[in-house]
Amino acid sequence: MEFAQELENIRHELTFSEQDFHTLVEAYDVRDKEREELIVASRSVIKLAKQLIYALHRSDLEKAEQLVEELKSSSLAVLALPVGARSAAVQEAIEALAFYYYRKNFSLVTYACANEFFSCTDEDYLLGLADFGGELVREATNAAIASNVSGVMRAKVFVEELYKNFIRFDFRNSELRKKTDALRWHTQKIDELLVAMKR
Repeated sequence: MEFAQELENIRHELTFSEQDFHTLVEAYDVRDKEREELIVASRSVIKLAKQLIYALHRSDLEKAEQLVEELKSSSLAVLALPVGARSAAVQEAIEALAFYYYRKNFSLVTYACANEFFSCTDEDYLLGLADFGGELVREATNAAIASNVSGVMRAKVFVEELYKNFIRFDFRNSELRKKTDALRWHTQKIDELLVAMKR
């Protein structure tokens, strides 16, 4: 038997359902489209959070109030996101809300309040707060540039309180451990700003 004929005979013996693959391709395409829509929703929340932070650094409280309302209304889109995509958006939103509460009331956004917005996990809340520490360094730097010692001191006190409470946890070798270490660095950075201002 020739090679080509034997190959053709083997092909006829094969039981292979192309319909299964057709069904799988259709299902995959539907999930992929849904995933893309969720990523767009996640990006829109992250974008709003970044705009809120930017408005707060510029002391544009009117714009900040508007963005907080938009962030609240976007919470339903975030709740529909799968956990991974959702966490990134929620953490960014919590960072922005924390900065908003700091600027508006010199207070920390509570877990209950953050949970009302986004039904967040405790880890998302803590990661968002840890990232907020970086915004406080930027806030302190802007205050130092304006020779506002009180503004730098307010940021210092707030970061120290965050750090003091974060070290109560035993995070081990997790993302939260790294961010706790970053909070310690943030306190040192603000201390350096204050020392430089005293000169």
